[in-house]
Amino acid sequence: MIIKYELKFLPTLAGNLLVSLNRTMFNGLVSLKHLTLTNNKIMTVEHHFLAVLPKLKQLDLSGNSIHDMDTDIFGAQITLWSLNLAGNNMKNISENVLDKLLHIMSLNLTNNKLIICQHSPHHDGYNLQRFTKVISLDLRANDMHEIYTDCLGERSSLLRLQLGHNKVSLISQK
Repeated sequence: MIIKYELKFLPTLAGNLLVSLNRTMFNGLVSLKHLTLTNNKIMTVEHHFLAVLPKLKQLDLSGNSIHDMDTDIFGAQITLWSLNLAGNNMKNISENVLDKLLHIMSLNLTNNKLIICQHSPHHDGYNLQRFTKVISLDLRANDMHEIYTDCLGERSSLLRLQLGHNKVSLISQK
């Protein structure tokens, strides 16, 4: 028997010792809208982890140990509008990992080691053109040296872009 709970806010799971996330952890919480998993020890996130949370709007995974994100972590999660991945020491976000988050409006990638919007022979960085609805994009304290604005695409919705505390020496269109 599958029990479906009408819980919209899960009491915070911040400051615990969770090391991985899988779909079965939140099975039955089909109405959950906010999930806070800050300051755990999370290193791995199972593919389609959010598939069991079809109404989730806000996910906070800040302050964990997620170094890389593979494709399909978010699966077909199209309702998420706020994602906080700050303070994970992430070096890479696979090209397709955030593709299905088409309604994302707030994306916080602060205090990681990401190279975003940069062209180089060794690394192109992550391209953020797909996120046309982003209102707030926080990229502070990463490892960005050059910013090529073409990777941001047309951003009439973007109201707040934070790039402080990087090592940016060049901002160019291409």
